[in-house]
Amino acid sequence: WKLKRAKPLLVDRIHTHLDNAQQAGHDLSFDWEGETYEVTSDVVFVTHNRE
Repeated sequence: WKLKRAKPLLVDRIHTHLDNAQQAGHDLSFDWEGETYEVTSDVVFVTHNRE
């Protein structure tokens, strides 16, 4: 996956987005380990452990 190896590009784009944001992101609700969480976020990172 190309973006995986383009960390400088990702870091630059994330910083630009956060620096130029007019207001905090989007309301998001998600379930994790049996609990429901509600947050306001601009960025969501999803990771996968390859065991």
